[in-house]
Amino acid sequence: MTTLSLWNEKPFLKTFFGPDLDSWMGERSFVPPCDIEEKENFFLLSMDIPGLKKEDIQIEVDNDTLIISGERKQEKKTLEAGYSRTERFSGKFYRSFSLGETVDANHIEASYEEGVLKLRLPREKEVKPEIIKIKVGEKLKETH
Repeated sequence: MTTLSLWNEKPFLKTFFGPDLDSWMGERSFVPPCDIEEKENFFLLSMDIPGLKKEDIQIEVDNDTLIISGERKQEKKTLEAGYSRTERFSGKFYRSFSLGETVDANHIEASYEEGVLKLRLPREKEVKPEIIKIKVGEKLKETH
């Protein structure tokens, strides 16, 4: 029986993710959950990232790719009882979404309220193809 080990010396993950895996895994990071709704004239992207300030969130478009990144800093705590338990995520996050040709990247709007980032991604105006009628059976004009 062959066993595929993902974490023991990380051979599979190093092959898949490359040499940067060790530095990436050494940093605390998380992947915030995201919903995307398709509306008539726009897409609505909602991402849960509580505990951040607006200044901690970066939103950019690079080559038709929407990139949302940031960092939730861990709160400094003093150990009064001698122990601590931390379950809330902290560290860096990074999400990217392919916009394709359907989103007007110049008019994206964003808001951040009560820990929810919302982006309104307006659709490009649909370009209808031009219809050209061709008569079949006519002789082609010869040019010299």
